[in-house]
Amino acid sequence: MNAILLLVASLALNAVLLGALMDRAGSPPHVTEEADRRTDPTSNATAPGPQAMPSSGTNGTVPFHWSQLHTSDWFAYRDGLVQIGCPASTIRDILEPLVARHYSALCRERLRPFVDEFWERYRPPNQAAREAVEAEVERIAVEERNLLDRLFGALPAEKSGPAAPGPRTARQLDFLPEDLHPEVVQRLTAHRSRLRKTAGTKFPTAEDQSKAYQDLREQLTTELLEILSPDQLDELMLRRSPLARFREIDGHDMNEAELWEVIRRAESTATPEDARHDDYISPQREQQAMEAVLGSERAESVQRAEQPDFQQLLKMTQRLELPEERAIDVWKAQEAVTDAIQKVSHDSTLTHPERRAQVQQLRESLAREVEGMLGGARGRETWEHALRYVLENKFQVPNFDPVSALESP
Repeated sequence: MNAILLLVASLALNAVLLGALMDRAGSPPHVTEEADRRTDPTSNATAPGPQAMPSSGTNGTVPFHWSQLHTSDWFAYRDGLVQIGCPASTIRDILEPLVARHYSALCRERLRPFVDEFWERYRPPNQAAREAVEAEVERIAVEERNLLDRLFGALPAEKSGPAAPGPRTARQLDFLPEDLHPEVVQRLTAHRSRLRKTAGTKFPTAEDQSKAYQDLREQLTTELLEILSPDQLDELMLRRSPLARFREIDGHDMNEAELWEVIRRAESTATPEDARHDDYISPQREQQAMEAVLGSERAESVQRAEQPDFQQLLKMTQRLELPEERAIDVWKAQEAVTDAIQKVSHDSTLTHPERRAQVQQLRESLAREVEGMLGGARGRETWEHALRYVLENKFQVPNFDPVSALESP
């Protein structure tokens, strides 16, 4: 009997304790008006930052969790991260995605009218509508850059060694002695920072903008000549050219000496309009320089090698263990069919069903031709699989008019 009484008393006591714990867990924590404040994320008003929290739950303290710092006020979030000792680079890694998501949503919201009224706004002539969209996107981009400058401009400088170059910069510097790399990277990083600041500046005239970028290039040249010889600087500038991308592209026969000459010719024909953009070479200047150095046929082959569709063909022929020339043959066959489809699509004497039938015949003819080039059915199937997106979007009826299709017999 005594054992039964003890068991009942123990169960009753446990029930009371459980009820007390549940009551305590269910009651909401006390939140002050200041703690619940939500400010405009783009405001730079200083909010009281959270205090550094202990990392363990000993001595009755609450264990630290990142949610204690998170707030929709980015400036308060930044201040809280600074107070607990986060490095500036970590703070950027945390906050930059939040800012990017906010402005992506803002961009979609502001451009919604252009989407909802697409057919009304983009009915030809649509130059004004395109300019309106471009202006709105630029306004949002400037607003985002200005916010990032205010958000991160006050961060304390980090005491660290020189930044390691990224893969692209490392390839550009691989001809220099390694002890020069940190100083070159430091100057290139400072140059990029000045470029970002200039990009967010509104200039009175296009000439003022061109001069600002020209001054930045001259400043970079002066800084690099402090540590590099003129020959080293010349090669570095060649490697930093947008055209230097051809060093890493397969499928063409342009050697490095020819590439450097193409870059020099393109740079020598820069116009004041080109000077408004740093490290920019217009497609027209690029083509003229290539044709001057390589001739029109080789220039065409180099520019073809840059096309993603051709690179896909090149990888496909490598998998099939076929020579590179087969990729060129397939490319030319595809281009010929593309031209033929364009002619069919602009033939006003054809109905839409007739256009569709002719395009289907052209596609089937191309597939048979490719099968012969790639050694049989396996080659054709590999081609169709590798380029299925291109086949569905490029080799079809362009300028499809749904109203015309519905009205066709």
